[in-house]
Amino acid sequence: TYGAPDLVIEILSESTIHQDYEEKMKVYGKYGVIEYWIVNVEKASIEIYHNENGVMQLAEQVAKGSPIQSKVIEGLVINTGEIF
Repeated sequence: TYGAPDLVIEILSESTIHQDYEEKMKVYGKYGVIEYWIVNVEKASIEIYHNENGVMQLAEQVAKGSPIQSKVIEGLVINTGEIF
């Protein structure tokens, strides 16, 4: 069997807000996902959560035009201006 992914990226939509912020976040924390990004297209921002003892905690919120760098995937840097 395989373990949890190190990084999960979700695109937020109106129909999945509850799942992304409640259900999935709890599951990802419990099973060891290290980093969780929630991309909010409407707000042109990305929220970055880190796993702190099984609980996903908001670490950073990145706005359009700012770079975002993964803490778990070395060399992964994305300029949010290229996304939004």
